[in-house]
Amino acid sequence: MDCILCGFFLFCKTLLHVLTRCSAFNDIRKSQFQILKNLIISKIGQEKWKSQFTNRQIICQLIIDCQCLVQKHLLPNDKKFLRTIEVISRDYCYAVHVNSSNTNVVNVVMVLLQNSIKSWNLLLSSPIRKMTTEQLLPILTLYTKENCSLCDEALEVLRPYKHRFQLEEVDIKKKENKDWFNKYRYDIPVFHFNGKYLMKHRVDLQVFEKALKEYKDSNT
Repeated sequence: MDCILCGFFLFCKTLLHVLTRCSAFNDIRKSQFQILKNLIISKIGQEKWKSQFTNRQIICQLIIDCQCLVQKHLLPNDKKFLRTIEVISRDYCYAVHVNSSNTNVVNVVMVLLQNSIKSWNLLLSSPIRKMTTEQLLPILTLYTKENCSLCDEALEVLRPYKHRFQLEEVDIKKKENKDWFNKYRYDIPVFHFNGKYLMKHRVDLQVFEKALKEYKDSNT
């Protein structure tokens, strides 16, 4: 399924894409989200931001309800600081809402806006429960670059499993990914599963299915 706003192929239709990836909102993300990022860094430091806020799932949780990240010890339990995060997140969601021309996305973001400063449990009981639950899927990170035919083939092999993981892509040719380029330039496609190396060169379904099973067993 493709995002009707940006055309990106979605392995799962979730808020994760709308808030952290959809190119239709790039300009908003660069301006509004940068304010939130700067606030967090001013409180916890650049190094902790880089080490703790490395995937889109965490960023989405930060925007939806920062209180859940306090429970995970990723943010300090500072009421004034958390309230500021909630206000900035609400402004970010509203900016996405008013710049969206798609009814379904508007409805999703409006529900998000209404619940963004409420508890995570309340959010799970809302009409978007199915979508937020999908965010608990494991993160499969693909280290790739433009015009990588082997990467495209690997994604085709994974297509039947598309509802069992969240896909993140890291373009190793980008300036900020220089370390990954030096490490993987001769090996792509390379896959990490929840931040840990899993496989390279091609998809090993036996290895991948084992990782999925272990993740499922550890979360049941």
